[in-house]
Amino acid sequence: KWMDWQLTTQQDDMTYVFWGLIRNSPIHADKTVQAKAIEDLNQHWSIVDAALADRDFLAGDRLTVGDIPLGCLVERWSKLPIERASLPNLEAWHERLKARPAFQQHVIQPLT
Repeated sequence: KWMDWQLTTQQDDMTYVFWGLIRNSPIHADKTVQAKAIEDLNQHWSIVDAALADRDFLAGDRLTVGDIPLGCLVERWSKLPIERASLPNLEAWHERLKARPAFQQHVIQPLT
């Protein structure tokens, strides 16, 4: 569920913002489109934040395959030079992911 959701709901906005702000792509440079994408991303992440209100990971108390793609996306999102909504459950989940050695080795990378 979460793997499909991130792909169909968040990926387009993340791509536009990332390519516009990090890769300086001229076809992703429209500031109005970027602002709308950032607004939508904050709204989408609030859905994840609500889902994490009563659990440590997206499907319950243990890491599952659903946490992996969304975890990669939240890592990238957390490094973008944008204003983010305050989402304490999402932030706590991200911290739990960052504490994992595999996440540190394979996911935590500079934005390039």
